[in-house]
Amino acid sequence: MTSTGNPPSAGGEGYLIEPELAGPTPRPVRYSAGTQRARRWLWNLLPAVLYVAYLMVTLHTDHWRELQDNGVTVAAQVISKGTDIGRGDSYRVRYVFEMHGEVISFTDTMSRLKFEAIPLGSKITVVCLRDCPSEFEEGAITPQRIRDVSKTDCLIAGLGVGAYVFIVLGAEYFYASRRRLLASGTAVISRVVERREAKNGETSLNHFVKYRYRDVQANRVWEREVSVTKGQYNLLPKGTEFTSLFEPGKPWEALPYFQLREVEVDSSARRQSWN
Repeated sequence: MTSTGNPPSAGGEGYLIEPELAGPTPRPVRYSAGTQRARRWLWNLLPAVLYVAYLMVTLHTDHWRELQDNGVTVAAQVISKGTDIGRGDSYRVRYVFEMHGEVISFTDTMSRLKFEAIPLGSKITVVCLRDCPSEFEEGAITPQRIRDVSKTDCLIAGLGVGAYVFIVLGAEYFYASRRRLLASGTAVISRVVERREAKNGETSLNHFVKYRYRDVQANRVWEREVSVTKGQYNLLPKGTEFTSLFEPGKPWEALPYFQLREVEVDSSARRQSWN
């Protein structure tokens, strides 16, 4: 039988659980250096995300107010129309207008119904800045439109900030669950009973191992399959033994010890290095 992790004992007893896991729980656990760096980055970026959201709202609103106060109304003419038919049809109309001898062109993407209703050569109203005609918006600039734009910007900014906070809290929950597992989890010897590779696209492969272990307290045998890296897969032929841990009351969720990269036992003992 092949074993990984700790070598077989001199007395021939087979695989031994790592010594840092053999003591009583809860074990002294800390985040790995990589996890500590990742957590610092996530939290340090939060003020920057908030600031960017604030700038997005205020600068965009200022742009619209500048057009309202100092903008010049001109006519933009339709000079071409085009479509991209296929996966997600796209209908485009190209406009052009002139200010102080400078020709400005832009493209608007729209629905098929609106696209078919706009003939070549037709004109729309555009409001631009006299000294910077590339700063423009279609249609009339009214206080109500500015309020609507500001509300939309606030909603988008809020969703963006909320999404980032969700990512941060999700990462914290994941790290905390790994820390909890290593601190209080029951360590058991697991044995690889099956291996498989599955195609992921045309060229890459996903690697999986299924292992069996016993919950001694409940006197029950469990099996679980997890995804592993190619390097780990090569080190885990059928019959290989390694250590896995499960939380109290969740024996069906045993996770290989070598996959707990985010945390480590705070001791001088070292686990085997896995690729």
